[in-house]
Amino acid sequence: MKSGKYTLRELFLNKNIEQIIVPEIQRDYVWKKEQVISILDSITEDYKKFDMNDDLKILNCIDDDIIKTMFETYYKKQKYSSNIGFIYAYNDAEYKDKYFLIDGQQRLTTMYLMIFSIYNLLNRKEDFVKYYFNQSILKLDYKVRDSSHDFLIDFITHVSNNFDIEEIENKYWYFSKYNSDRTIKSIKENYQTITKYFSSMNNLYNFKEYVENYIEFWFFDTNISKQGEELYLSMNSRGESMQSNENLKALLLKESLTKNDYGLKWEDWQHFFWINKGSSINADEGFNLFIRFIIISEVFSVKSDDSDKKKEVKLFEILESKNFIHYIEYLNLDIVEQYIKAIKKLDNLNLLDKYWLSGDVKNIIRLIEILPLLRIIYSNDSLEYIDYLRYKNFFMNITRFIDIAKNPDTYLIRTIELVSHFESIPKDVIELRDITNKEYMNIITSNEQKKMLILNNNDTIREEIEKAFWEIEAHELLKGNLDFIFKLIDTKNFNLEEFNMYKSLFIELFPNKISNKVRQALLVFGDYGILDGWTYHKARYSFEITSTEWNNKQSDILHECTKKLLINITSLEKHLSLNDKLDIIINQFNDREDWRYYFIRDNRIFNDARKSKITWDSDEQKPILILERNNGNNGYKEFSEYVKKIKNKL
Repeated sequence: MKSGKYTLRELFLNKNIEQIIVPEIQRDYVWKKEQVISILDSITEDYKKFDMNDDLKILNCIDDDIIKTMFETYYKKQKYSSNIGFIYAYNDAEYKDKYFLIDGQQRLTTMYLMIFSIYNLLNRKEDFVKYYFNQSILKLDYKVRDSSHDFLIDFITHVSNNFDIEEIENKYWYFSKYNSDRTIKSIKENYQTITKYFSSMNNLYNFKEYVENYIEFWFFDTNISKQGEELYLSMNSRGESMQSNENLKALLLKESLTKNDYGLKWEDWQHFFWINKGSSINADEGFNLFIRFIIISEVFSVKSDDSDKKKEVKLFEILESKNFIHYIEYLNLDIVEQYIKAIKKLDNLNLLDKYWLSGDVKNIIRLIEILPLLRIIYSNDSLEYIDYLRYKNFFMNITRFIDIAKNPDTYLIRTIELVSHFESIPKDVIELRDITNKEYMNIITSNEQKKMLILNNNDTIREEIEKAFWEIEAHELLKGNLDFIFKLIDTKNFNLEEFNMYKSLFIELFPNKISNKVRQALLVFGDYGILDGWTYHKARYSFEITSTEWNNKQSDILHECTKKLLINITSLEKHLSLNDKLDIIINQFNDREDWRYYFIRDNRIFNDARKSKITWDSDEQKPILILERNNGNNGYKEFSEYVKKIKNKL
């Protein structure tokens, strides 16, 4: 698809574009009600002008109806179209007819939801499916997380004009894991906002035609020529010149008394981003993003009485802004140079992940890994390597916290405020535990304080303990929180050998793909199933063990079963293999009256339940269906069938 100006219809219904895909590197769909209402207001205002048509009377002098229609269409598009900005994407030869968004996902997602809402309000969902969801293929697809993709398919499939969005969490196809997905939350809320906005609109069909045929944008395909790149650099959402680092350079050098020196330095800075541009087409993406890093760091390092909400809005504006001149008060050449020195020092210490410089960082959670650390080096570049490494691991660990996905903006802001809290940055990260300000308790949690106390009390073997902590903190289930492991040991009299024993055993029991035998052994110690939703009006439970289940609010029984399993394994003969120990534990369970018996003693049930989803009969207190996928529509088997087959073999 060539770079140029297109309407929504021309994009979504283009025969050469099967899908527009939001790739994993993108941040979540995070537009809030204010942004959605703002763009809807802008579009409807443009539509009102379009609908008047008064000045089209001049075309009455044209006799040929075909020519008249052509002129009328051209005239309307020139004068009354609504421009939503620039869409920046690329395609990959391995994925034919699929385009991956780099910029514009917030607007495009909102437009896709708007079109879906309007078709539903017009009771023409079948037409939407035909054009925008043909053969269950989303024209706009999310790959930020699999859950976003799965939800959007089910959402489009099941939502219609009479659908009550308030009841969505009670639907059989809605899973509890969706509640922690920020993209899904925004889709639900914004669809509701859009539907309410248009529910009372007159001539909605005419407006639909306007939306599809007169909402325009500039499309840039990064695979095609330098001409497209120049278009990207010269156009923004209203056709004005875009502010890039070059514009900022001119502005800052204008006021500098040492223009020549800083002019040469700027070229050196650009070269640094060029050699670290990764998959980006040039150095500008990384350099422009870095300027945003500086602005964010400077803005939020100054104490403010603004509410968290106002701070989040300010952060959003900085990330979305194409015009650095709005933040010129926070920038000068000396500040930029100091931050450049900081990023280069990180690079020299091998503490810099290269993707931070490529311009691809869109996910707020990933920014927490770099911005506070960058601020620390900017403020104090005299620390030793081990000190910076400890800070890096501290902030990286924050990104693993399960609750951070619910409000990453506030966490990012709070971490910058945290390192700016001191007149001089503490040399040792342990000193952060002395902070008593309650605002930082979501960062310096009781878990973090406990680790810091252990390290402080065991200074002679600190690096060995840190190495053990960092290894287990990276585990997908724990996500940086060691409270579970700490419950197995005496933290006041910390014993590294004991900690390493449980750490190694936990890692061995719970690799990326957890075996059925481990699930069978866990059931010996209790029913650890997590409520996952509803199928056929019956509660559905998951016996899968992923980070979603492990960090679920109902996970106490799972944690207790795991604790008992670990303790029992360590009590068995040391010379036995882990597999033999699991067999001993499984074979000790002999209560045939307990429904768990058949799951524990024969793994065929878990084998057939691909994701271990089980529907429960609350009246008889036993499972009734073993689901082969997420819901009953995709296949199931009666639990009683297994019992009949297994009974005589055990």
